[in-house]
Amino acid sequence: SSDVNEDAGTVTYTVSLSNPSTQSVSVDYATANDSAIYGEDYDAISGTLIFAAGEISKTLTVAITDDNIDEAAQDYSVTLSNPTYAAVSGTEGSVTTTIIDNDAAPVASITNASIEEGGDLVFDVTLDRTSNAATTLSFKLSDGSAIAAEGDYPNTAEVSTDGGVSW
Repeated sequence: SSDVNEDAGTVTYTVSLSNPSTQSVSVDYATANDSAIYGEDYDAISGTLIFAAGEISKTLTVAITDDNIDEAAQDYSVTLSNPTYAAVSGTEGSVTTTIIDNDAAPVASITNASIEEGGDLVFDVTLDRTSNAATTLSFKLSDGSAIAAEGDYPNTAEVSTDGGVSW
């Protein structure tokens, strides 16, 4: 497996034959989604590598998408298949690459707080950008005309989301 930072731009893979061949060798290649999604996190590639007689290495390049979304690390794989005049080793015929996110966690803001005595405090919580990661917010309320120590309200709370922008 290999790791790549989301802002790297591309990842290059070297496909090598263990020995030079006296004839042309070919092998198919393709990327596949694991937790990463092609078109969103990386550009999918597929095709056939053709090694001329005596040639022992070729490269493949996959473009990585640098988005502005806070998310967990994501994986995709590159797999070799259907070799002609060669064999693909089981453990060396596929590689998993982990894309390491480079985006900061979103910043939350609270607006439109309102409450009637004896009622629930209702307010809007908004993130400044999308997050695909679960987001937990802990906050503390401060005294105004109501006093936490006198039991008017609890002074701490926690909110969890599925990573949406607003909830």
